[in-house]
Amino acid sequence: MKPSKGINLSGGKPKKPFGPLFSLPLVLLLGAAALVSATFFYFSKDLPDLRDLTGYQPILVNEFYSSDGELLAQQGLEKRVIVDLEK
Repeated sequence: MKPSKGINLSGGKPKKPFGPLFSLPLVLLLGAAALVSATFFYFSKDLPDLRDLTGYQPILVNEFYSSDGELLAQQGLEKRVIVDLEK
């Protein structure tokens, strides 16, 4: 009679298909992936939509010049100046 596959005739503990050498890194990897995912979703909920950023128009200061090009005054709540990325 052939022994069935589920019976261990050697008397010892049956071997696990994946030992602790494999399961510990797997648990650590899954934990790290869960931590990264949770951090991403926590911080991404407050970010603006990308469509809102592409059409962004900053509030600029109004500048008043004389007829010869001299700056007379500036008016505005926020003194923002647009600078090219090359500068």
